[in-house]
Amino acid sequence: MVRNATRPQYRGTWPAERALLLRAWLEVKGPWCPGYRVPAHASRDLTVDHLADGGRGVLCRSCNGRKGAIEPVFTKGKTK
Repeated sequence: MVRNATRPQYRGTWPAERALLLRAWLEVKGPWCPGYRVPAHASRDLTVDHLADGGRGVLCRSCNGRKGAIEPVFTKGKTK
């Protein structure tokens, strides 16, 4: 498996964008995951969630993995 840091889509400005989004989330909502198919809960392991419409959200690593396993992956408007 290729680590995210070596994938082209995670280079360039992505690390800074990710850090900014997570920092803003923590300032407003604190260490809180909105949950995916589970109730909202506290989490110290928050990640950025790529939304189908191109937006971004925040989920804990567990919920983000659950979502990725259930929903199709979207890349530039196409289902992968």
